[in-house]
Amino acid sequence: MKTPERREDRRKRFFCIHGHFYQPPRANPWTEAIEVEDSAAPYHDWNERICAECYAPNSHARIVNGSGQVQRMINNYEWISFNVGPTLLAWMERHEPRVLEAILDADVKSARRCGGHGNAIAQAFNHTILPLSSRRDKSVQVRWGIEVFRHYFHREPEGMWLPETAVDTETLEVLAENGMRFVVLSPRQAGKVRWEGSESDTADPRQAYRCRLPSGREIALFYYDGETAQRIAFEKLLRDGEHFYQHMNSRFDPGRPEAQLVHVATDGETFGHHHRFGEMALAYLISRLEGEEEAALTNYGEFLSLHPPVAEAEIVENSSWSCAHGVERWRSDCGCRPSGSSAHQRWREPLREALNHLKTRLDEVFEREGRALFRDPWAACDAYIGVLIERSEGRARRFLAEVTPRDLTEEESTRALKLLEMQRHGQLMFTSCAWFFDEISGIETVQILRFAARAIQLAEKNFRVTLEEEFLGLLEKAPSNHSDIENGRVLWEQEVRPAVTDLERVLAHFAINRIFREEPSPLVGNAYSVTSLDASIQETGHAHFAVGDAEVVSLVTLERTRAIYAAVHFGGLDVQFFWMPHDGRNDYDALKAEWTDAFRNGSLGDLYQRLLEVFQGPTHQLKDLFRDEQRKIVQDTLRERVTDYQVLFEQLFDQDHALLNRLAVLRYPIPEPMRMAARVATERRIREQIRWLEGPDDLRALSQLLEQARPWGYRPDASKFERFFLLLLEDRILELSEAEVLGSILKRAEAILEAAALMRVKPNLWNIQNLFVEVSRERADFLGAHKEEVIGFASRIQLNPKALPPSLR
Repeated sequence: MKTPERREDRRKRFFCIHGHFYQPPRANPWTEAIEVEDSAAPYHDWNERICAECYAPNSHARIVNGSGQVQRMINNYEWISFNVGPTLLAWMERHEPRVLEAILDADVKSARRCGGHGNAIAQAFNHTILPLSSRRDKSVQVRWGIEVFRHYFHREPEGMWLPETAVDTETLEVLAENGMRFVVLSPRQAGKVRWEGSESDTADPRQAYRCRLPSGREIALFYYDGETAQRIAFEKLLRDGEHFYQHMNSRFDPGRPEAQLVHVATDGETFGHHHRFGEMALAYLISRLEGEEEAALTNYGEFLSLHPPVAEAEIVENSSWSCAHGVERWRSDCGCRPSGSSAHQRWREPLREALNHLKTRLDEVFEREGRALFRDPWAACDAYIGVLIERSEGRARRFLAEVTPRDLTEEESTRALKLLEMQRHGQLMFTSCAWFFDEISGIETVQILRFAARAIQLAEKNFRVTLEEEFLGLLEKAPSNHSDIENGRVLWEQEVRPAVTDLERVLAHFAINRIFREEPSPLVGNAYSVTSLDASIQETGHAHFAVGDAEVVSLVTLERTRAIYAAVHFGGLDVQFFWMPHDGRNDYDALKAEWTDAFRNGSLGDLYQRLLEVFQGPTHQLKDLFRDEQRKIVQDTLRERVTDYQVLFEQLFDQDHALLNRLAVLRYPIPEPMRMAARVATERRIREQIRWLEGPDDLRALSQLLEQARPWGYRPDASKFERFFLLLLEDRILELSEAEVLGSILKRAEAILEAAALMRVKPNLWNIQNLFVEVSRERADFLGAHKEEVIGFASRIQLNPKALPPSLR
């Protein structure tokens, strides 16, 4: 790898903040889409929530004055060292492209400032604990991580973030072999340190170290400032930006003539997610350090180029930053657990052993079957990352042409891709988060077990092996902390096996959707496509009958099948799905006519009996739909019934409103059923009042509504209303992007802000400010005629008018 040219810098004091931005792979292993995660509410999933709280705010972090008005916005990524996990980059590309664009742009700008050294470094692919991986799997993780970095950042990475900073010599060898110049480690991972004939057991974090490897290669080591990292993560150092700045400055050795690097590494989510407004403390620190004449903000690549290491250091083998026992947190009940937890982790060791055994078996299958399909199976595995980055049939076929010794048949092509997908899920099932927390039934562990299930399914259905039962025999030894789960086998039966998907289930999802939605998407998740060759839906009363002929294709393995299906909706949430291959032995048109006639002229029982004569029986129900669509269908189905409840609650509330007030005067505890009815009725009326706010009269009506509810103890829950206010504000500002007349748009937006203040809700206006700046730039000519109103609204959302286009100031 070509080393960027040095930037001459005579300064001797350097600062570097490293943020490790990462989310585990959360997608359903079959559909490749993230399903709704209730624990992340009010957001769809944890990626979306943490992006809103951290990743996005760091791209436009605020510097505010004493009254809270935004004076300046800083793209923190432009000034800090960082890595973004490969699976998170892929999610951003699909769901948050503006945030991704800000991150990529920051790397380009930082490289210009830092002598060609960008702030971004790579990360091992899916955050496995590399010292616990085989040499081959280490190589896959590192090479896939490098290729993802090249794809997004359009340059070679100089360093790589090690998951949990877990390290051993073999890992460093793999990194050096693949061109990495440095890694960042915790100070407690430093072994012997040598310089100019001296030796120590402690590393000075203010310099880089050379690590000589058994192969003769070298790699640089940066040991971050552990005390500062501790104070950032756990001791509220981010509460005060000035204190943060003073602390960082205090870490220099004033009597040392050599160049010094004061640097710290922490989870990137610290800046905004773990610590609200942490990104603002970071932005303040950056703004102060920008003005330093004798110190400079830098990144590891630039500092290494300017000041190559003169001292040497060894590492503590099998060590990490988040386990005092090395890497035991990911393979034993070592005692490391989230603060305050009393749960045991005896499940960790048998879980690791079960997955290690499974991986060995999967590798045997991969090598045996791969020799007949690939020139070099493991070289094909390394190269497969190109397909993962660019999912398309064309890319997959070009890849196969490059790694196979001959033209493959369609069946062989599918087998080859299934082998590689088996290997990919064999990597994903070691994602470190599965061992980090309290309990084997946590969402992180369930997720990696589903990756294991996908790998097992691919192996057993296609390559003549039996893996699941022996795997479950080992998993059964992993005890849960919960009596209703008991152990890993029970967890598998409850949470993993029901998630297993095949082409039949994909078609069931599509067909049942046809009943509830006229034109369901032909895409199921990001991994399947359904082509409807013929379809018919009949309705009578609350019942529906769907019949069709369709082809289902996996966009991942290119497997396809054609089938005849039928779905009977008996009303409510009761629906049954039938299917069989369309192999030409059945006359589809005749069957369709017979079943349709039975539905129209007979009974549902008669239709059901005729279906049983042709199909083996129903195979799927509403519960088998993928979660997001299932939720939408249930929501639509229940809408009228929920409205009935709402009306009933409002009637009860109206009847008993005076009684509630008398009970309040008497200080008599409001019975819970009465309180619930009153709360539901009041909150619906509050939301309706806010949704149609126009001006002072509406605000007075809202105030009156709140006052009427106060005597019986109602207080608005800010956490429930914040997102509601933000969505309404976004709608108002987006109206500006298309409006031909300003009208009352800004006044209505201001009324929403006043309503929030009235309810003591303090919405985070970060995205509203961004959106308003963006729209004002796009519509500067239109808004120029309303300058005073625009500046007034900017002030209301705590935005300095200097952030607006010149014509609007």
